[in-house]
Formats: sequence, structure tokens, C-alpha cells
Amino acid sequence: MKNAIRLLAAVVIVAICLFSFIACDNGNGYGDNSTFNGTWVNSSDGIRIVLNNGNFTIVMDDIESLRGTYNTNRNNMTMNTTHINGAVFGEAGSIIGLSPNQWYAAQEYMTAVINTLIDIGMTQAQAEAMLNEIVGGKLFETQTGTYTLSGNTLILTMNGEVIVLTMQ
Repeated sequence: MKNAIRLLAAVVIVAICLFSFIACDNGNGYGDNSTFNGTWVNSSDGIRIVLNNGNFTIVMDDIESLRGTYNTNRNNMTMNTTHINGAVFGEAGSIIGLSPNQWYAAQEYMTAVINTLIDIGMTQAQAEAMLNEIVGGKLFETQTGTYTLSGNTLILTMNGEVIVLTMQ
């Protein structure tokens, strides 16, 4: 269970950082969702973000981990995670009730984890509180940030953190 909690915490941290990925202004003040179609890589950790016409997939350790949608306005992008892959949790996923072969929407994810926590002896309230403490809604929280673009390098700023991505 300790490994599952650590893994959940790691996914939350990565998601917060990566959700700050922001697309480009197409010159008219409004970003074109196709402008950044392709794969962007954070060279410090190898995490990839694949953008495709308003949809994104985050790939960690060669596992498609998170999916969602994005839209742009001026130099801002808003990203909304819609699904998490059970495979991102590795073997710990089965401990917390997740299948490595399934994508989970927010409610499905929360229900699976809460039910597992109840199965190991927690009350509904305790299970909900623990999930909230670990994840705090961040996995499926809408994120918005700013960017600067120079050639094939995108520099993002989100909550004071700077992330550098390169077009692959």
C-alpha cells in the first residue's frame, strides 16, 4: 500500500508539471490547436506529450499514462485530463483496484480506488479522505499556463515552475 501511495503522489506531481504545457499563438491572438501537433519531450525526465488537434496524451516510461483535451487562447493553453491509464501504476495498480488494460475517467478511477480501500477495512469516509489527501483532485483538475516558443523549444511556466520541452 505504501508503494501505491508513493506512486499516486508521483503521478500527481508529474501531472501538475506536465499539464502546464502550453500551445502557440497563431498570430491572430488565438492559438491554433494544430500548431503544435507532434511529440514534445522534456529532456530532464524523458516524459513525452503528444498533441493532436486539441487532444493530448502524456507518455511516461513508454506508457501512455494520461489523456485529455486542450484549447488555446493567445499565449495560454488550458488542459483538461479526461482519463488515466491503469498501467501507469504498474504492479501497484492491482493493489489499488486498477487494471493495467483500462483507461479510467475521473469517477471510474475514484470509485475503483475507494472500493479497494473499503475492501481493506476503511470506511467510505476514510477512503474518500485518503484519496483526497493523496490525489487532491489534481489528476483531473483543469490546468492553465503560459509559454514562450523559440524554434522547436517550448518554455512553459505554471505555478512558478518552468518546464522546457523540445519538439521530437
